[in-house]
Parts: sequence; structure tokens; C-alpha cells
Amino acid sequence: AWAVATRVQADRDLLVVPNAKGSSLDPSAQGAMTAKLGIDATVPTAPTVDGERYRRMRVTPGDPARVWAHVAALGL
Repeated sequence: AWAVATRVQADRDLLVVPNAKGSSLDPSAQGAMTAKLGIDATVPTAPTVDGERYRRMRVTPGDPARVWAHVAALGL
């Protein structure tokens, strides 16, 4: 889900295949014909792409006392 949320642009990374054979158990299919969806959430291989851009961000846990003080200061 993280890769899809951070790497996919719907206009260029989705592929829809209409009238594809699917499961006869699919209630949304007409007979066994349905549509298939392909999602490309891969990292580009172009050498000009900065590899750091696609690294997953890590956030260290905060100090609970500081977090609650901040929440209280916001009146939440």
C-alpha cells in the first residue's frame, strides 16, 4: 500500500484490460468475463533518478510527555 500511495500516478501507472477471462464466481462479472487492473508501483530504473527519493521514511518515536504537552497546548 505504501508503494502505491507514494509511487503511482493514475494517468501513467495504471493499465486496464477490458473483457478479460476471470472467475465464474465473481458476481460482478458477466459470465466469466471481467476487467483486470495492473498497477505499476516500481521504482524507476533511470540512472538520473535520485535513489534517496524512493527510500521509505523512518520516524523515531516521540517523547510521549512532549506529545501530550503539545496536544494540550493546542487545546485538543
